[in-house]
Amino acid sequence: MRKIIKGAISVAFAACMAFGVAGCSQSGSQPEEKETLTVAMELAYPPFETKTDSGEPDGVSVQFIKDFGEEYGCDVV
Repeated sequence: MRKIIKGAISVAFAACMAFGVAGCSQSGSQPEEKETLTVAMELAYPPFETKTDSGEPDGVSVQFIKDFGEEYGCDVV
């Protein structure tokens, strides 16, 4: 039960962080340089944050941040 609560808090935190950087894309007539969104997560709370067998981040929160970065034109690290 504690892991579920911690996971839910992690997702809520990730959502708040994502909305906080909603202005990372800029509009203008010049070629745009992508902003970089750097995200830190503890990858120990499946299904929200975990690692694949190859060590890559995976999970609901990870996919949310990747989709967010793609939508707003940010590189996610």
